[in-house]
Amino acid sequence: MAAKPWLTTQGLINSVKRKISMPLEQGTFGLSDVVSFLNEEMQISQVPSIMEFSEEYFVYRVRIPLVSGQSRYDIPDRAIGMKIRDIFVEDENGNMGDTSRISPDDKAYWQSSAVNYTQNYLYYIEGNQVVFTPTTQTSVGYLVFYIYLRPNQLVLDTRAAIAEDFVKQITISVNPTAGDTLTINGEEYTAVASGATTNEFNIGLTTTTTASNLAAAIVSPMSASSDTNIVKVFYSDATYVFEASNTSSIVVSDEIGVNFDQLPTEWTDPDTLETEDLFTEGALVDFLQTKPGHRTYGYDQELLSIEGTEAYFASIPTGFIVGDYVCLANECIIPQIPPDLHNGLAERAGARILASMGDQAGLQVSMAKINEIDGRQSTLLNNRVTGAPMKVGGRNSMLRAGKGRSRRGF
Repeated sequence: MAAKPWLTTQGLINSVKRKISMPLEQGTFGLSDVVSFLNEEMQISQVPSIMEFSEEYFVYRVRIPLVSGQSRYDIPDRAIGMKIRDIFVEDENGNMGDTSRISPDDKAYWQSSAVNYTQNYLYYIEGNQVVFTPTTQTSVGYLVFYIYLRPNQLVLDTRAAIAEDFVKQITISVNPTAGDTLTINGEEYTAVASGATTNEFNIGLTTTTTASNLAAAIVSPMSASSDTNIVKVFYSDATYVFEASNTSSIVVSDEIGVNFDQLPTEWTDPDTLETEDLFTEGALVDFLQTKPGHRTYGYDQELLSIEGTEAYFASIPTGFIVGDYVCLANECIIPQIPPDLHNGLAERAGARILASMGDQAGLQVSMAKINEIDGRQSTLLNNRVTGAPMKVGGRNSMLRAGKGRSRRGF
């Protein structure tokens, strides 16, 4: 197997075993304990140390529809420290407009009708809400939060489902007429009365036969199968577009399916042997990137239905590809930090275990290594665009007059 620059949870556990030079199966710590140490070190050490560099790690966009007359909007619950990177408004054409934060002490002033200020997007923070003043008067567009997305909690590899194909269901509700077409990613398949050739399928005596003929007509790089009058098309690119010329006979499902390597409905903890629900209908899952930078494509997506190893959703987040994976909401199997820091995370978890066992000599060696890692970490994380240093200036300074962010309302 080709080497990968990142570690999954199991790889991290193996790394910890090597670093502390002793087996973990000695009754003191189970696999779940090691995973807990890894997650704690992510939260209290690794994530804060990355955010210190202010290089836009963890930044994630959340769009929330504006509601006319509504002044309070919750800060997205996945935000690290419930912090906001920035807030914009977006009109129906996708144009971005600025917002301005004011002090809560000044809200009475800005609400006054005597204030001649046309900007409709002044806000202050109250608790974990953004409060606009005066109240927004539009229901068109979105409030766009840029937050620092909290990394998901590591879980054992067996709790993840890795995407192998995408699936689209097509139902032959009534037999089509000759000339009706199904177009898949620009490739057209035409219904004919008989004598079907390439990119054609015969209309059978029943919808079941027609579905079978359509499935047989679909060729590489796609594949298809049929069951009764339903055709399942398997393909490798989620951006494929399916269109039928006669939607009353050839019905393309609005849902999109993903075929996974596994999709267990239950999972058993290897330490406690307790069983819990895993991938079940109605469960919320996160779509996650396998390759660096291990980002979250979309979170809290409802699993609408399951058929074997196939799961169906209302939509698939942009960017999700074959080889990526899903976990239950807030879970992952690859640390959502740069892969160059994965071994350092294992070193930190190993130090916690050595400290718990009272191995002072081993802990001293491990802490020396952690100090070395911390000293070199800035080289990896700081100044992400080395050929173009950022020019820093005040947002409202005279040097930026007439440039950059507009102050207009929509």
